[in-house]
Amino acid sequence: MNDQELCQLLEQLHSEIEGTQSVDAKERELLRELETDIRALLERCESEQIQSHPLTVRRMEDAIEYMALNHPTLTAMLSNMSTILSNAGV
Repeated sequence: MNDQELCQLLEQLHSEIEGTQSVDAKERELLRELETDIRALLERCESEQIQSHPLTVRRMEDAIEYMALNHPTLTAMLSNMSTILSNAGV
C-alpha cells in the first residue's frame, strides 16, 4: 500500500468517525482521541511524512475492543487501519 492509498483510507476513517452517532461517554472519549491522531496523520499526508505513534495503534485497538458490538462498521474500519499501520511500520 502506498502513502496515497493510506491517506485515502485515513480520510474515510475520519469521515466515519465524524458520522458516528449514539455513543456513550467512553466511546466519545475514544473517538475524540482517535480523531486527534487521525488529523495529525492526515497533516503528515500533506507533507508526505506519514508516521504514526505507537499510541495511535493502541487507541485504535482500545476502540475496537470497546465499540465492537455497537458500531460494527467503524470497528471494521479501525481494525483494517490498525493492521495496515502495523504492517507498514507506521
